[in-house]
Amino acid sequence: MKQFNKQKFILIIVFPLLFSCIKTTPQNWDSGYSNIDELELNSKPVSKIYSLPNQQIETLKTFSVFPISILSKEQTMNEIEEKQVLFFLRNLIESKGYKFVPLDSNPDFLATISISSKYEEDYVPTKIETKPVYIPGSTVTSHTNATGAFNYGTIGNYSYRGWGNYIGSSSTTTQLPGTISTTINVTPGYTVGEYFVQTEISIFETKRRERIWLGLGVGSSNNFDARISSQFVALNLFSDFPSKLEVPLNERVGYTFNLLTIDGNNYCPIITALPDNSAFSKAGVELYDMILSVNGESVTNKPVSELLEIFKKTSNQVVAINVKRLNKKILLNVPKL
Repeated sequence: MKQFNKQKFILIIVFPLLFSCIKTTPQNWDSGYSNIDELELNSKPVSKIYSLPNQQIETLKTFSVFPISILSKEQTMNEIEEKQVLFFLRNLIESKGYKFVPLDSNPDFLATISISSKYEEDYVPTKIETKPVYIPGSTVTSHTNATGAFNYGTIGNYSYRGWGNYIGSSSTTTQLPGTISTTINVTPGYTVGEYFVQTEISIFETKRRERIWLGLGVGSSNNFDARISSQFVALNLFSDFPSKLEVPLNERVGYTFNLLTIDGNNYCPIITALPDNSAFSKAGVELYDMILSVNGESVTNKPVSELLEIFKKTSNQVVAINVKRLNKKILLNVPKL
């Protein structure tokens, strides 16, 4: 198992606030797609979890995050991408009930995340298929004509009973049976490709400086941006991460939300689970609505702990939320919990 490098660990402590919460300028969310189309994977991700025996992570209380480039120089992410995915990781852990603290506050454990994306193509060869074809029967009519001269009888050089020429015709109709033949269909060869995104999340116990939890996941996507395509892989990895809470923080507002990005730069709470016939459904909230503001206050790039405070601090019985649904912005009044 890989151990912390002491000098590198000290380097983290020297810069305690470098990787705190991201504050970026929200962009104009004008898109013709649904809110999660760009995030969805082509199939369910494959994941593998490793943890030390008898290690009760839920007994730990505080945590912080650090960039994977401290441990490995082979990373393809730049420093901005690292900050963005660390913000995403922070919220995954914070939702489980652990308290985020700066690096110089001696947290109980440290977390980091690594993502990468690789495009691969497969050639689908030309396909030739021979299929039976039924040819229906047809009706054929044939016609026959006959001509000639007639002379019924003669006495010497004289004829009797009549003489002259004759013309006759006849027709015959025949029903031909149906037959079985074959036809050949040719489908030209073509190339298909997709991005395979890999996600690795590591948890290090601070005192012992050793990794106590490791999650590895891979999924396929049509999106080239690993910051976007890796999100559902990471969510799948963290679904069974030990929680300190019976009800996670991101489920304490009457529905489940996750802080997700659709552009790689800005994170907003997107509703990923909504109880049927709930007060929120009746208020017009729909699955995959993206919450932009609460009571007029922007919630873009706010961590989970701050979001809950924003939801709670109003004295009214209803909360005004501005959501993005497809390419529309809708103002909804939802009950306060």
